[in-house]
Amino acid sequence: MADELEVDLVALHGGIKATIAANFPDAAVDCYARPGEQIPLPGIFFELDSFDADDPHDIGTEQFACVLRFSAYVTTTYKSTGKLECRTMGLALAALIRGKKFGQPVGNAKVLGGYPDSFKADGKEYNVWRIEWEQSALVGEDVWKNVGEVPERLFVSYAPFIGPDHIERYKEVTELPQL
Repeated sequence: MADELEVDLVALHGGIKATIAANFPDAAVDCYARPGEQIPLPGIFFELDSFDADDPHDIGTEQFACVLRFSAYVTTTYKSTGKLECRTMGLALAALIRGKKFGQPVGNAKVLGGYPDSFKADGKEYNVWRIEWEQSALVGEDVWKNVGEVPERLFVSYAPFIGPDHIERYKEVTELPQL
């Protein structure tokens, strides 16, 4: 489960795209690509495939803890050299993705694997290697976000001597009790 703040899914996609594009400058990189008549090659196209609940219990923040599952499709020409190029790029992409947070408050990316895939368009075949990974995230606003001031002094009392009418009974805590 993520220990971080809520995820911004748009920013996460932007971070993934920027990271991949910076490390694969010769590849077209896009998310949810719907190539038209021409598919730019080599290309890396990624998308969020699914999500699952990460913790069936309330984590105390009223956020939804989940695991986001992504796939990236490394696409190259179907020529004989394309198969090795595709797998080499796929392995390099997996190594790049592993452990990344893409600048967002999510768990480290955990690569699940790389698998051959198939794709045909416009009567042409392409070499495709699918890289899958997952990341934990919290969705929704944390109801315990820090707002206001953080107290510097702590005072305690006991029931029924609590509240504004019993201020004189409060004692300042100056050291932690031994447990």
